[in-house]
Amino acid sequence: PHLVITTTDGRQIRGHVDHASGAPQNPLPPEAIVRKFEALAARALPSHLVQALKEDVLAIEALPDVRCITQHLQTD
Repeated sequence: PHLVITTTDGRQIRGHVDHASGAPQNPLPPEAIVRKFEALAARALPSHLVQALKEDVLAIEALPDVRCITQHLQTD
């Protein structure tokens, strides 16, 4: 994407990024993915469930049953 910013004094600053952050050609680092998950999940879930869900997903290979992940999503 190309970007042009025009300042209040008329100067123009131009920029270009071949591949946006998070695109397959420019992947996000794991820490950024976790931060994005936390920010988005916090809109729908209480913080203790966000934390529990994050921990379970990050340890999914060690879980005895993946149904425990969906249990975190049942808030009623």
